[in-house]
Amino acid sequence: MLENQRTRLFAPVSAHLANGSIVTGTLRQCSIRTRAEALARIFTHSPEQQAKERAIAQAVSERDATLKTDYERAATFFTAARKLSDHYVQEFNRAGKAIPPPAFTSHEQQRLGYHFKHGVTMPTL
Repeated sequence: MLENQRTRLFAPVSAHLANGSIVTGTLRQCSIRTRAEALARIFTHSPEQQAKERAIAQAVSERDATLKTDYERAATFFTAARKLSDHYVQEFNRAGKAIPPPAFTSHEQQRLGYHFKHGVTMPTL
């Protein structure tokens, strides 16, 4: 699982029901937290409510799969970019040239500063 459990529970998703309608909800709304709640749901939840909860749980699973795929694609891109940059450095070293400093726009510098400040990094593979 890519996200921590708390984020997964509270992330809103939209789900399609069998009747064609679309509902939104979170996994937290569908989760059973106590035995008493499980027993109460047996008697109080209609088949429509149960279908809604199953659809939301399915939508969360699909969202998790999509996030995992996106993460794997980003990691593959990061690996390829790292190899390309290592090759670039080797070529400069062979030629005996100094590596030029990066040329970032002010907007890119702000974004990099934000990521550095908040500890957001790409994984090293």
